[in-house]
Amino acid sequence: MLKLNIDYLTRLRGISKNFTYLTKLGLSYNISQRLSTGNVKSINLGHLEKICLDLRCTPNDLLEWHADQSVSSDHPLHTLVRDPRLLESLEKIQNLPLDKFKRLNDLIDNLE
Repeated sequence: MLKLNIDYLTRLRGISKNFTYLTKLGLSYNISQRLSTGNVKSINLGHLEKICLDLRCTPNDLLEWHADQSVSSDHPLHTLVRDPRLLESLEKIQNLPLDKFKRLNDLIDNLE
């Protein structure tokens, strides 16, 4: 099943209140409510573009796929399976002692 999962990317970006974020972005109350709860059957492409521009992502970053049928392992939909370790890494970073941030910053600089 293909789902729109804004929560995954907003959590990675440090946004904890999706509804507030989406309403500040200019989406209506009803649309913000549906998007923040994940109760979405369709999305206006203009809204999707606005979210992608603000979060600096692509629509693929917001889509998530859960296999509900047998699909070959080389199918492109497998690229939409989210790795929960990313959120775990974010939690680890948030709990780092301050003296470790310099080292982390150096490692990040080397990745760029």
